[in-house]
Amino acid sequence: MQQRHAENEGLLTLKSKMTIAVPYSGYYGANYLKVAYMKKFYTDDYPRANLGIMAVFLVIGVLVDAFTDPWFSNLTDNWVSKHGRRRPFIVMSAIYAPIVMLFAFLAPPIFSTSDDKYDKENVSGQWNAVYFGIFHIGWKLADTFSLISILGWAHELTPNLNERTSLWANIYALSTVFILVAIVAPALVTFGPDCYETPEDGCVAYPVLACGFVVLFQSIPSLYMVNTLKERDYRYFFSATKAIMCVYEQGFLQYVCDTKTRGEPGRES
Repeated sequence: MQQRHAENEGLLTLKSKMTIAVPYSGYYGANYLKVAYMKKFYTDDYPRANLGIMAVFLVIGVLVDAFTDPWFSNLTDNWVSKHGRRRPFIVMSAIYAPIVMLFAFLAPPIFSTSDDKYDKENVSGQWNAVYFGIFHIGWKLADTFSLISILGWAHELTPNLNERTSLWANIYALSTVFILVAIVAPALVTFGPDCYETPEDGCVAYPVLACGFVVLFQSIPSLYMVNTLKERDYRYFFSATKAIMCVYEQGFLQYVCDTKTRGEPGRES
């Protein structure tokens, strides 16, 4: 009887697994939409962004991510509120992420006061590269707030090794599907000025599609998740910082991770 109880402990329904898999995977789909189309739009369309300045901000974005991830992991591990540890940050990201994605594609037409056409384009390209960089870093912060919170929550969802493996297998499989959808969506959903072929008439489809993708596949599922799933009592688990490092090091098998972060079965709060 005790053996059967141990085997059944921490079992997750498919609904619970998909509830946490959709917002996590939705971010990756939106991120690939950004990666595949944003830099080309900024350099080939009217922003005429300076590639050198853009490259600097791409490096800065990686550095910001490297420093904020462990800091935020520690913050959310030790966050205490009546709404839970992860829930407030996931709600904040659900509102913040689509705004960042929308404005990231809406580069303002900035021009120099000079009469020289080359000077105008050069100044405009520099400022639009800075604009790109600001929202690129903003998206990196959305990554931090959303993914680390969901990742910590997912790892604490069950102490059952097999269920954790199944959960992460579902997350990675769904992430692949969302990435493929995001890559082909701009080619299938077109309206307004041509964002790909005509460089000077602006672009409407990309910002609308990108923002809509984040809202449908990340924000709404995130809000549904925080209102459906319950966080387990944090006193019965080790830090999510360790769990996060395990995920990056071990993949979805996570045998070593579970032996490090399993702890005692938690109570729902």
